[in-house]
Amino acid sequence: LLYEANPMGKILHEAGGAISNGKADILGIVPSAHDDVTPIYVGGKKEIALIEKCFREG
Repeated sequence: LLYEANPMGKILHEAGGAISNGKADILGIVPSAHDDVTPIYVGGKKEIALIEKCFREG
């Protein structure tokens, strides 16, 4: 999370995209350890919102 997903997320947000773990924006996740891992979904804001909606509705 700290070494891969967050730096990538910062770049994506600056470029107008989005990054999520399927439930929440990666940049909003507070890590509990320096080696936390998470799945990532990368794309445009609309596509990531659709992915998060699919996960919520299951």
